[in-house]
Amino acid sequence: MNIVFFDVASIGVDRVLVADLAATHAIEYVDGPLTPENAAQYAHAHVVSVFVSSRVPKEAIDVLPNLKLIAARSTGLDHIDSAHAQSKGITVTNVAGYGEHTVAEFTFAMLFALTRKIPVAHDAMRSGRNFNLPEFVGSDLYGKTIAVIGTGRIGKRVIEIARAFGMTVVAYDVFKDEAHAAAHSYTYAELDEAVSVADIVSLHAPYLPQTHHMINAERIARMKDGVLLVNTARGELVDAIALKAALDSGKIGAAALDVLEDEKKLRAAHGAADMSEQQRAVLEADLALLAHPRVVVTPHIAFCSEQAIETITRSAINSITAAIS
Repeated sequence: MNIVFFDVASIGVDRVLVADLAATHAIEYVDGPLTPENAAQYAHAHVVSVFVSSRVPKEAIDVLPNLKLIAARSTGLDHIDSAHAQSKGITVTNVAGYGEHTVAEFTFAMLFALTRKIPVAHDAMRSGRNFNLPEFVGSDLYGKTIAVIGTGRIGKRVIEIARAFGMTVVAYDVFKDEAHAAAHSYTYAELDEAVSVADIVSLHAPYLPQTHHMINAERIARMKDGVLLVNTARGELVDAIALKAALDSGKIGAAALDVLEDEKKLRAAHGAADMSEQQRAVLEADLALLAHPRVVVTPHIAFCSEQAIETITRSAINSITAAIS
């Protein structure tokens, strides 16, 4: 079989782990993403393995006549038209659970950056302001209420860490795990209630049509003044324009963002000339968030640990091996 690994520059593929496959199948490594524009070059592929940088809509799938499997090296599949693939007999697999510890730990790294003003203190030391202590007064997590939005594996791990810090947890999920809630002493609430009682809102939901802009101007208005927002899930969960306005007004005290609403445009040298007015407004809001003094931003790296990347590669290889069998 012809197997092509895309996005090798974005997320490495350990070629030692691929050795068994390479012994009996033709393997290609492509630094860049799979897109509708380049898909026809890989018409010979029986299997493609992609990261979130790739775009695999109907237009890409339809020019891959030999395709049998799309092995996503991610949990989310919003960059793949899975329904169209399956309608053509193409299997789509993802990597479930690789970020359980990695993303949860990163969430608290981001939260500490906000509550203990670590980036501000770091910049101050570098610029010679040194020991101006009033500038660095932070806030404890102990006793705070955190709303955890999405209680899959990552969300549950965030809850367990939060409880270890002595935080009160209120959670929201369409599928409630009452057994886990009882074991770790937290409660579920509807989304509006959860965000309204929280000092900190942390997002761990998948991106689906139903979760698009789940944090919007109306929901932000229900939050406490000065609430902190952490998003290590998907940028599209948050209305960037509404978030920027809430930061400017002080309604949201600070935000830590590993993802932005239209980061694909940001990756592509700030977008294309043919953007709609709404797309340009979102991009401008993203750029404003990047520069905002009360925002900590990282380039979608919550998943990015040595252990997680190895797990991702192994899981993709296992999916490919199982599909071939």
